[in-house]
Amino acid sequence: MAMIKCKAVISMVVIALLSLGCATLKKGPREPVWIESEPSGAEVWINGRLRGPTPFLQDLLSARTYLFEVKLKNCGVASFVISGHLGGSYVAFDLFSGVWPCIVDGATGSWYVLDATGAYITFHCESGERPDVLIRPRSPRAKRAPFVP
Repeated sequence: MAMIKCKAVISMVVIALLSLGCATLKKGPREPVWIESEPSGAEVWINGRLRGPTPFLQDLLSARTYLFEVKLKNCGVASFVISGHLGGSYVAFDLFSGVWPCIVDGATGSWYVLDATGAYITFHCESGERPDVLIRPRSPRAKRAPFVP
């Protein structure tokens, strides 16, 4: 009786793992994006909607393109785009793994990765110069840590 229960549990675990794709297990359909500014407190607008002040951290869907506008009163606006694109290694692994992982990762959008994980904006309030924008490119070692230029 105990052996049957053990086999049933193992079978359920194997089925659950096989029903997920590689990208769904590793990262899911969202990725964290970190925005910092000097001075802090700038407004972060994403696709025309105010999302909050800097320092700013939010998980965004990887399959989309985002227009960021970081605004600091009397100091200017910094604009940049972060886009999602197909992550080739996830697609290749899923193709190797079979049809079901391709369906799962394709449907959830987990195949996509953002081309950047954050940005650091320096405003030049006294001089009136345009803000400097330093984009943090995608890195395999990127974590949810703050970006320090």
